[in-house]
Amino acid sequence: MTTTLNAAPARRDPASRRVTAEILTRLNGPGGYYNVGNLIGLCSGLALQFAVTAASGRSGADIVVAYFVGSPATLALTIATLIFLVSGEMYHRAWRGGGPPDARLNRLADLLSAAGAVALAISLLLLGQPLLALFTGLLTVFGKLGSAVLDPASVPLWPAGWPDPFRTTVLVGRFPAVAAAVLGLWRGLETGNWIGPAVLVLCNLLWMRADYLLFAGSGTSSGSNRPPRRRLPRMARLR
Repeated sequence: MTTTLNAAPARRDPASRRVTAEILTRLNGPGGYYNVGNLIGLCSGLALQFAVTAASGRSGADIVVAYFVGSPATLALTIATLIFLVSGEMYHRAWRGGGPPDARLNRLADLLSAAGAVALAISLLLLGQPLLALFTGLLTVFGKLGSAVLDPASVPLWPAGWPDPFRTTVLVGRFPAVAAAVLGLWRGLETGNWIGPAVLVLCNLLWMRADYLLFAGSGTSSGSNRPPRRRLPRMARLR
């Protein structure tokens, strides 16, 4: 008795194809990378909270409430995350046309990101991390707010051939957070508590990728008639 296997590839469900296409489309611009990092950080943090408190006898609802609003620091972080999720969606809508970004939506996303960075800085201060609040939080606020309301060409003493100063400020502000996450990962490998820092490293890399992609819109989102500043090297525009 012989069995004949059907070699024809299985047809994919149309709904699955649409979901896959939507995900890939979102990764063509900065908004998708911002929100992938936001969602990974949010979900992994909640999962770790459940793992840590599993033996405490607390109910699932209590754990969720404590994670999101259990203290002023967690409440500020929750507010920051929600704002960043909305701003990530605004970036996606601004860039989904494939050409120059929609100036209004791009500025709105920058303003929302600045507000989220304020909430993030407050959370970091309440968590006893003033250096991260100063460098990562305030630099992000300055960079995003500058991108939203100022013309990059108007910055005094900034050479015209250099990349956008405000986008650069946001990117520079990521490095202290990455350094702190890498240091935490190094220590966590010795103690076994490495998952949280590893997730932070991954999230920051995704956000930095989004920061790079935003350089491609420098000089166009402000509505200025001046020539746009030089874009970053090719790696900044890879898809």
